[in-house]
Amino acid sequence: MKSAPYQYILTFLGAIIGVLLSLALGFIEIRALIEGIYVLYENQVAQFLRLIFRFMMMLLLLANAIIGIIVLWKKGNLVTVSLSLGFGAAFIGILCFLFYEWYIALALTLSALMIVASSIIPLTRQRFFLESED
Repeated sequence: MKSAPYQYILTFLGAIIGVLLSLALGFIEIRALIEGIYVLYENQVAQFLRLIFRFMMMLLLLANAIIGIIVLWKKGNLVTVSLSLGFGAAFIGILCFLFYEWYIALALTLSALMIVASSIIPLTRQRFFLESED
């Protein structure tokens, strides 16, 4: 399956946004963990878990971007992995509305959806348009 130009544009634009935000926010979370900021809160264990989970969310969003680019290079061989990871990253982007400002969460969600869209559009086109012509 040959990749269309819009797939490259969607994937790379989503990957750039996702990687930049994930690296920046992941750096902030890991720095807070290393410096022990969670000790300042009343419930230290809960704050530590919040920081750990936010860091893991950034790792998942980063992995989504990397897998999305690999799917383009492999000509769609990892589409199932990419879709499941992409929908998970999009869900986590939506959960980021609880942790960050709305515009950061919106950018994370859109970057994940852009990467997923590059795999969904050809599958939908193949299923609904190519099969109905037979």
